[in-house]
Amino acid sequence: MLLFSAGEFFCYGKDQPNFFTAKIWAVFLGMAAMVMLYYTYSGIAGCHFLAADIAVYVASAALTCFLSYRMMCSRRLLSSDNACILAISLLALLIILFIYFTFHPPMSELFRDPVTEDFGIPTV
Repeated sequence: MLLFSAGEFFCYGKDQPNFFTAKIWAVFLGMAAMVMLYYTYSGIAGCHFLAADIAVYVASAALTCFLSYRMMCSRRLLSSDNACILAISLLALLIILFIYFTFHPPMSELFRDPVTEDFGIPTV
């Protein structure tokens, strides 16, 4: 999504005042949709299937692109400075949490490594 967005920016993003804000919010919503769809279907089915995993990814990526387009077309929603500052702050928080939880994951079965049966990156 990052490389695609960089290409979009150079093609037409310079003319969009809310380009980055729309992209950041769309990525957040797409990630949330992916997590919700995956855990909903795998919870209902009791296991996961490769075809369904791929379908969840494709549906989430399509939703992300659609939401990004709709948010860029709707200039009144995300054109304020507050929406931009909030989006960038949430992106920074997401990056910080990603780095932190890589080395210190919550002690929950959801975050247990199935190969090492441990949490986080093993120490050498």
